[in-house]
Amino acid sequence: MLPFFRKILCAIDLDSIGDRALDYAALIARQSEAHVVVLHVIPITLSPENAPLYTDLYKPQADDMRLKLTDLGRRHLGDVSHEVRVELGHPPTVIVDTAARLPADLIVMASHRRKFSRFLLGSVAETVMREVQCPVLTVKNPRIDRLAVAHWMTAHPVTVTPSDSLYAAHSLMERGNFRSLPVVSKGQLVGIVTDRDVRSSIDRADKQSVEQAMSKDLITIASNASIFDASRLLARRKIGALPVVEDAQFVGIISTDDLLRAFAELH
Repeated sequence: MLPFFRKILCAIDLDSIGDRALDYAALIARQSEAHVVVLHVIPITLSPENAPLYTDLYKPQADDMRLKLTDLGRRHLGDVSHEVRVELGHPPTVIVDTAARLPADLIVMASHRRKFSRFLLGSVAETVMREVQCPVLTVKNPRIDRLAVAHWMTAHPVTVTPSDSLYAAHSLMERGNFRSLPVVSKGQLVGIVTDRDVRSSIDRADKQSVEQAMSKDLITIASNASIFDASRLLARRKIGALPVVEDAQFVGIISTDDLLRAFAELH
């Protein structure tokens, strides 16, 4: 007989493995008539003095994630009692704290080798299992193409909107040590703003919008393309990163640093 679970915490990334984690959570919840809390963590390091700034800068991304989680919940959880939460912070800490506050009787989480700002890599799953009192079910993707862009890209990275100020984009770049930021509107990639764009307009950054400075001449790559194709494209175009698209939707970004890490690990 299965243990009785009243509250299930399902911590996910927005990818196919996250979908599988939701399916497992739904199956267990139906058997136990449990309530599911779907959690997505936007990984940032918060300091007390910068917390309000981070909250303001990440609000559009958090709102977009919340809408996506709501749609995923409808599709995968159906009639199961559930709610969605989007939090900012250090992923394992947020997961452990949320589990304690509920309190959760079970945690379901994806575990994979895709880079997602260190979110839900093996070390994070191990941290969660070590710190929580309840059982943890990790869901793996049995079929991962290690030569595909999707395996090495940063999924759902930090983005800005066309209406954001260039100053806000500059602040995000400095704090995250980013050289470029995708510009997204309603889930669609509409441009990219680089550190070069910011430098050329730094004297009026607080008065200029991202849309006024961004490049609309986009060079993208498919998530199922090979890392060799990505490497050749980056070299040929002399750029540092490529937005990744899947079914016309922006899903991530892969950089020169990502590819260097990929080639080093594969070698």
